[in-house]
Amino acid sequence: MSYEGYYLLLLISFLITLGAQILVKVRFSKYGGIENSQGITGREMARKILDENGLSDVRIIPTRGELTDNYNPMNRTVNLSESTYNSNSIAAVSVAAHECGHAIQHKERYLFLRIRLGMVPILNVTANLSYFAILIGYFAGLLQMFEIGIILESVSVLFNLITLPVEFDASRRGMSNLKKSNMFEKEEISSSRKMLTAAALTYVGAALSAIVSILRLILIMNNSRNRD
Repeated sequence: MSYEGYYLLLLISFLITLGAQILVKVRFSKYGGIENSQGITGREMARKILDENGLSDVRIIPTRGELTDNYNPMNRTVNLSESTYNSNSIAAVSVAAHECGHAIQHKERYLFLRIRLGMVPILNVTANLSYFAILIGYFAGLLQMFEIGIILESVSVLFNLITLPVEFDASRRGMSNLKKSNMFEKEEISSSRKMLTAAALTYVGAALSAIVSILRLILIMNNSRNRD
């Protein structure tokens, strides 16, 4: 890839990442201010979905912050942020349903989630090693060390790519459970889908950023090799 192609990809990655972040904030602000027709909170929605999917043993825990919602497979808890836990907004039930989607993935041993979980300890090691290998390789002029750093860094790229199907599938499962509940109107389901689609785009931006980062390293390495 030429530097022109790299800069074009960098620009596209930046625009998608920035656009996704803005879109999430805008839609969360919009749908976070609209109460759902049933007046059900994020916590109540999560409990309903979990119980209906045979996950009554999964706990729901409030956590600080905004958009800090997550599912922890280690202690099997759905952690809902302050803006989700006690809120009865469309955004709250959407986010809660998404996180429950991860819990269902875990129960059903969803392949990509298993791969992602298995990569976490590897990523924790390679992330630090790649940083030092690249620094040593660059400043000491050791191209082989630089190449090792790139290989180690590629684990991060793979992790971000694996994250995409995990997040999109969790949203699909969440939307399926919202529909199956027959509690919400078509407009509310449509709003939930828009909310979760915007959130999913942030992961697309993260994956592109990871790809662009490793392409930059490859270009630097090739440039150094050509000078030699």
